[in-house]
Amino acid sequence: MPASRFSGPSGGWRRAVFGIVAALFLAGAATAADVDPLVEAGRRIYVDGILPDGTPLKAIRFDGVSTAAGAEAACVNCHRPSGYGSIEGRILVPPVAGAVLFAPGVFAPAAGGRPAPVRAIERFRTRSAYDEQKLQRALREGIDPDGKPLQPLMARYDLDASAVKALAAYLRWLSAGPAPGVAGETLHLGTVITPDVPPQQREALLEVLRAYAAMRKWQLHVWQLTGAPREWDAQLDEHYRRQPVFALLSGAGAAEWQPVHRFCERHAVACVLPSVELAPDAGRDSHSLYFSSGLSLEAQLLAHELAAGAPPPRELFQVVEDDSGERAARLLERALEQAGSRIAMRRLTSRQYAGMAPLPAQSAMVWWLRPEQIAGLIAAAPGVPPSMQLYLSALLAPPEELVIPDGWKRSLRYVSVYDPLSALRTQASLRPWLKRQGIPETNLRLRADAYAACYFFNNAVTAMQLQAARGISGPLGRERLIETLENELTLFRDDSAPYYWQLGSGPGQHLLVKGGMLLRHAGPGDAEWEACTARIVP
Repeated sequence: MPASRFSGPSGGWRRAVFGIVAALFLAGAATAADVDPLVEAGRRIYVDGILPDGTPLKAIRFDGVSTAAGAEAACVNCHRPSGYGSIEGRILVPPVAGAVLFAPGVFAPAAGGRPAPVRAIERFRTRSAYDEQKLQRALREGIDPDGKPLQPLMARYDLDASAVKALAAYLRWLSAGPAPGVAGETLHLGTVITPDVPPQQREALLEVLRAYAAMRKWQLHVWQLTGAPREWDAQLDEHYRRQPVFALLSGAGAAEWQPVHRFCERHAVACVLPSVELAPDAGRDSHSLYFSSGLSLEAQLLAHELAAGAPPPRELFQVVEDDSGERAARLLERALEQAGSRIAMRRLTSRQYAGMAPLPAQSAMVWWLRPEQIAGLIAAAPGVPPSMQLYLSALLAPPEELVIPDGWKRSLRYVSVYDPLSALRTQASLRPWLKRQGIPETNLRLRADAYAACYFFNNAVTAMQLQAARGISGPLGRERLIETLENELTLFRDDSAPYYWQLGSGPGQHLLVKGGMLLRHAGPGDAEWEACTARIVP
């Protein structure tokens, strides 16, 4: 189908389609190839940019001169995996899924009637239905079913009748049926908890999810993982075999989340905003949506601060105790090396640090530790020199959970993707809801994450249902869910956001928080924090 921009080869979208094939197979539904070889031939045009004879799809861009071919010219680049298009700024890419394309626009006039007034870019809402001949004319000449020119950004494709027939067959199949996990008006949703999540955090998350699900027609399935990460792939597949789910909603994990991420890619299941300490590399067209990259972003923020210091420290001591700390320390070392830093770096355990002689001048420390570890180390350590900077991870050790002696506060800095002002706004809006649900006001940051995941997911599902009711989309689909979440979060402005700095998304963006800053105590005896850097976006 026509494309208004070309974003390059999209191997991830190809993997996504094969993931859909696997998911439909496990759910007992037919795949594109199972339905008809013609549908599979159309899929190759739409997703891969390959014609039925094996040659690359070719497109002439709107300027009439430049061209694109193969994956770069594939329809999916603009019309998205769901076939329901996108909005980027003022550019609207119309839907091409068969349920919309081969039906009259929702405001199309009856015979002899007058069309409703709409903007030119929304003409698909008033046009008459396409058929294969009209689709071929649109592709080759840029003319819609009513003889009117399509938008200038649409490319031209010289497809013969057999290729158009295959493409039309795929578009009729695309997003045509309900996704696995959708049973009438009930949505089956999973949430994954890894074994390294403490019981109190597990319950804090589940209390919010269960309360929110009770207000909607959601059936929540808790997938509690056990054992080592190498065993999780099989456990996730077995959970899914027993009950296919429409999406994974929220969830919690520490340093390891990669098996869950792989599961979502393998089965084309959306994972909506889990609370994890280190998010895997989502890529442009992942099925997982994360608040941030977690410790990876904190490491980048700290590397920026250390490398830009005047002067930067000569030595950096990193204190770690668990896998999350080890990974964060390695990420910081890598980020400093990439920045060309000459800071000497050394990794220590808490015991090694507590037994050290006074640290060298012009050195700095990073404690990738949790609150109880920090409390023990402060009690055992001789103190911190006033001239030394000590950095803490706000992700591993939320400042509100720490009790810091006044003598340490002057040297302390928190590396944070969280925003104290957003935290106050979130607490003001979240606490009344928790009270109505009878949920204690503990673990507020984790509860805020879970609430935000439910809030955004519900908004996206509601938008999809409204569009289906208005005849401008088909049934609930997984690809459509991701795309709708991206669109919803692009426009999001709301004080009910969780504790993070400004959220933002868009097509292909799967990390909502891209920056943060360093915080410090407002005063020696003060429990409040203030920013000590501008917002940093690495």
